[in-house]
Formats: sequence, structure tokens, C-alpha cells
Amino acid sequence: MEILAWVDQLEALLNEGWRVPLTNKTVIDEERFLYAIDQLRVSIPKQVREAEKILQEKEAVIAQGRAEAEHIIAEARNEVAKLVNDNEISAAARKEAEEILAKARQEAEEMRRGADEYAYEVLSQIEEQLSTLHQTILNGLRILERRQAESGKPPEAAEGERLPEEV
Repeated sequence: MEILAWVDQLEALLNEGWRVPLTNKTVIDEERFLYAIDQLRVSIPKQVREAEKILQEKEAVIAQGRAEAEHIIAEARNEVAKLVNDNEISAAARKEAEEILAKARQEAEEMRRGADEYAYEVLSQIEEQLSTLHQTILNGLRILERRQAESGKPPEAAEGERLPEEV
């Protein structure tokens, strides 16, 4: 905070100065200005040292926290290893895991069967709709061919297409 106070003092000196007419220059009290500059020079190293001390303390706290966390993790791993090695717990866990896996496989198979049935139904409906649409198109083309035949003009197909043959 001391640095900011001296910066405020420099600003006050500038505001108290006398403006030189027709310029952007200001006359200030040189002695007070130099004193404020000297005080800034003294304050900055002091504040920097304080900031460095705070940073060192922060790093020490972080290092201590990391060491404690690693110690806790190591203890937890040891405890887990003891529990996993216990035959009764391991056997029960394996049995439960197998049951869960079998149930999951069964549910997955049921879901797959359901999805296959749904897909088959949807595809069958689409096939039926396409077949109906195809028949409608063929009927429309036959009608157009008849009309053109009745008018005496041969039916024309678009470039690259061929006229459908009777189904």
C-alpha cells in the first residue's frame, strides 16, 4: 500500500502544479517531487521482499499439502491392497461381478433383439411404402405413354433414362 500512497502523492503534486499558458506543460515543486521518487525507491524493494516472502510461504504450504496428500494416498493404497487380498472379500466380489456381468449380457441381448425387431418392422414398412410408390410411378408412366400413343407422338424419356417395361 505504501507504493500506492507515494503514487498518489506524485499525482497530487501534478494537480497542484501551475500550468504554463499555451502549452501542455506543468510546473511542479521539484523538491517534493524528488522526495516522493526517493520514497518510492525505498518502498519498492521492501514491498518486493514482502511479496517474495509470501510466495515462498505459499510454495511451502503447497509442498506440505502435496506431501500429506501423497502420504494419505499411500495409506489408502495399502489398505485397499489388504482388503483385495482377503480371500472372502475377493471371492464375494468375483461372484457379484460375474452375476452383474451375466445380467448385463442378458439385458444387452434383450435390447439387441428388441432393436432388431424394431428395425425389421420399420424396414418392412419402408419397403411396403416404396413398393406402393414404385407401382404408382409405373402406373403414372403407363398413363402418360398411352396418352402420347393416342396423340400420335412416341413417348420420350429424359436423357439417360429408359422407359419402364410393363411389370
